[in-house]
Amino acid sequence: MSGSDNADQFIIIGAGLAGLFTAYHLLTIARQHNQQINVTILANEINFPCGAGSHIINEIDGFYASDDTLPALLIKELRDGLREIITLIQDQKIDCRLHLSYEMKSKNKNDLDNLVSNTIDKKIFLLDELFDNSNDQMVHLADYSYSYHLKNAGQINAPDFLSSLQEIIVNMGGRILLGVRYDEHVRNNDHIYEIYTNNGVFLTKYTPIMATGAEHQHALIGDKVQTKVIYTMCCVYQLPHLISKEPIAFCDTNLHQDVLWGSIDEQNFLTIGCGAETDKCAKEKVQMRIQSIVKELFPNIMIGQPVSVHWGATLHAPNMLPIVKRFPDYDIMGGWAGVGIVPAFVAGKGMAEWKLLQKEDRLRVFSNLQPDVI
Repeated sequence: MSGSDNADQFIIIGAGLAGLFTAYHLLTIARQHNQQINVTILANEINFPCGAGSHIINEIDGFYASDDTLPALLIKELRDGLREIITLIQDQKIDCRLHLSYEMKSKNKNDLDNLVSNTIDKKIFLLDELFDNSNDQMVHLADYSYSYHLKNAGQINAPDFLSSLQEIIVNMGGRILLGVRYDEHVRNNDHIYEIYTNNGVFLTKYTPIMATGAEHQHALIGDKVQTKVIYTMCCVYQLPHLISKEPIAFCDTNLHQDVLWGSIDEQNFLTIGCGAETDKCAKEKVQMRIQSIVKELFPNIMIGQPVSVHWGATLHAPNMLPIVKRFPDYDIMGGWAGVGIVPAFVAGKGMAEWKLLQKEDRLRVFSNLQPDVI
């Protein structure tokens, strides 16, 4: 049995976007405040999101919240998070195919005009960040005649980015232990948490941070906050020739149902994603739908089978915001229902600020929870 008998460590369970971002922020904030901390990530494997064309952020994030927390706070957090990620990529010289170019597309002009009007009314984006490029689109999708170009949104190669982020975390003194399967944890009589894994027992005096992903988080708290698991898919294709003027990310105007999204990167990989399934076994059905969508969008291009397929889960909650929550024996967080990298980055920073600085302004509150659960 391996494990660890050092209880003076923050333990994060899960090594996806949320877990890695939380570790990065803990180490960064500690360094900024001259604090010495130990951070350990326990995970069976690194959970990489969709490969070639993961959206770093897009306009959809601003539409998901249903409570009064949304407008000023969330928009500021997302904008600040985007700037911080860009700075991180530039300062660390991370090669992850970042491109901030985005198109919102529609078959119906009224739908697109209404979407753009809503983004401006809610101040999600500013008037000078959007312009009608219907007559000069970067990439043409069949029957999508109407398009707006959007600044400050785009795509990133998430596996490349997260691989570099792992190295940064380790260089800052963090530990990432893979092949470690979390089973359960208990709080002993000395108020130390014992985390049981297939690789022994790990100890921490701090409440464990659960960044375990949608399915496990839903099992933990679904009955408390009325969450549901939604399954989505993205397929990545190697295009036979250039079909875009430049790397571009895009989505349609169907925001509140099954959003179609995609991107084309600098290496000419096409990513197409959709899916709003509650059935975990719907993978084959969704992949067939994406194959059909690709043929419809690009009828004059011979596109074969995808070079990679990602079937992932997101956790949807009533207010659908980047979440940081405290429970009696664990803390839980993630970019719930947020589209792109930034919501998870925001959630990770919120968790780190709470742990190290006791800042509560990023903690999300559900009205139907008991008062002592924040």
